[in-house]
Parts: sequence; structure tokens; C-alpha cells
Amino acid sequence: MSHNNIKIGTATPDASSDLSVALSDLSDVTITSVSSGQALEYNGAAWVNSTNAITVGSVFCGEGASQNYSTSTASGVANGDVVQFYASSPHNSLSATITSASNWVSAVTIPVGTYRVSALVALTFSSAGSGEFRIHNGGTAAGSTGTYAQDDADCTSIATAIITVTSGTAAIDVRLSSAPTNINTITNQGTRQAELGYLIIDRLA
Repeated sequence: MSHNNIKIGTATPDASSDLSVALSDLSDVTITSVSSGQALEYNGAAWVNSTNAITVGSVFCGEGASQNYSTSTASGVANGDVVQFYASSPHNSLSATITSASNWVSAVTIPVGTYRVSALVALTFSSAGSGEFRIHNGGTAAGSTGTYAQDDADCTSIATAIITVTSGTAAIDVRLSSAPTNINTITNQGTRQAELGYLIIDRLA
């Protein structure tokens, strides 16, 4: 007389030698208080059921509104100054913290994750000219350089960056890295930045 001694976790064969194995029967899997929407993730020691905190989402600031830049709280249009983006109802599916005043967004604070950040600046000039801008992560420039120029058609060069936040949060903003002397003052900027400018943050992981 033979005996079937196969056993996986607590699962044993029935009289027909059929073996029904649950996920929790595996030696490196621990399932507790399972609920709908959870995922299996590795915690460094075992596979566990968890509500995954990494949620793909995005922030979008910029809606093509006809608003004068003079209504923003921007401090200036010189090298190093932060550029603001008009958004009366910014899209935010990241639970990010959006810093704004009078609907002009100056910074977006994002949680742990990996992000692709893109921005377009459309500041104006009194005569032919162009300038450059960069995305900043906590005050440090990141990624590629974008260009803004006198003509609307020339305001198509975006700045992009891949930013990874490993702990805590990171404040993202856009700053001028080149501002010629013929750039219009904030008072004389007009509406082009509100109409064409935007800031997009997409969470990748």
C-alpha cells in the first residue's frame, strides 16, 4: 500500500490525489486580511498582499486662458526667477501639493516616485530675442533646456527632466536660466504665458 506524502504548505492531496494550492501555501508568500484592489509585492523578506502606494497619475497646469502675467505673483523675469503657469483648476491625480496664488502656479510638490516633467514657457520681448529655462528639483536644475522667443511660433521648445524622489517630497518649479535685457517686464508681459505656457508632471513608477 502506497501513500501520497506530497504537501505544499498546508495543502494535501485528496482521495483522488488532486492538490489544491492557495497562494498563501507558498513558503515565501504571506497573505493577511486580503481585500479587493490589493497587489502582491515583495517587502524585502517575503511576498505580501498590499495596497500598492505607487499610483500612476499626472499634474497639468496650463489652460490657454487670457490672463495677464501681471496678475501673477512672479518676482521678476531675470535669470533664476521662477516662472508661473496659469491654471484656475489644475489637473492633479497625484495627490501632489500645488502652490499657487490668484490661479498662478509657482511650484508643485510631489511624493516618492519617478516622474517625467515637461514645461513650456512663453514670456514676451519688446523686440527680437530669445531666452532659456530649466526645470528645477528643490532648487537644482534638472534635465534639458527649453527656449522661449519673441514670436509665438518660436515658443515650442520645451524643457524636460526625469526626476526620482526616493524619500519625502520634492518641490518642482521652472526657472529662467537666460533672460536677455529686452525681455518685457512683468507689467508688460501680456497674456501669452497664460495662453501658451504649461507644466506637466507624469508619474512613471
